[in-house]
Amino acid sequence: MIKDSQTLKSAKSEFGHDIKVYDDGFGPLWVYQESLGVVGLVRALSYEEAWDSVLDEILTPVPSDELRDFPGDFYVCGRDYHCPAPKIYSRGVCLCSLAVHSEARRCWKCKQFHTPDQQKACNCTELKSLDPVYLTLAEGLHYMPNASGTSGIVSEDLNGSHLSELTDELQESLKISLTIEDEEA
Repeated sequence: MIKDSQTLKSAKSEFGHDIKVYDDGFGPLWVYQESLGVVGLVRALSYEEAWDSVLDEILTPVPSDELRDFPGDFYVCGRDYHCPAPKIYSRGVCLCSLAVHSEARRCWKCKQFHTPDQQKACNCTELKSLDPVYLTLAEGLHYMPNASGTSGIVSEDLNGSHLSELTDELQESLKISLTIEDEEA
């Protein structure tokens, strides 16, 4: 489809709309599609590199002020979905294993594993020596591998997004036109 001596310059849909492209220099072309159609094309050596390029270059970052205003919509505590402990969203850390617990809020271990009688007798007021639990992103959100100057989080369409190697047959069925240029010698 594309030779190492060529560069992907642009792509258009069957209706003449620009499709985002990113050429990493070597490898086959990969097409990223969402429920409403083709979103972007990348050139990369492997599926993993292509996916990283989609995250960095094709998908649009979630605005930082959205994360600041509604952090609970974006992160899920890896230890307990309903974890009541405070979070540091900017660092992606849940403090449930580091917080000093009071009588009003028992430690996560007591809530998870102890019977109601054991919870009443619990005196977990010391700092826990466990590692912090890193928050996972909610479904459809991903960290950008090389984020700079953005929130570092992108969202994908949950209604059928996928990345595939662009074959001649797939290109024809999607009716994508490519502009490929030969490198000057």
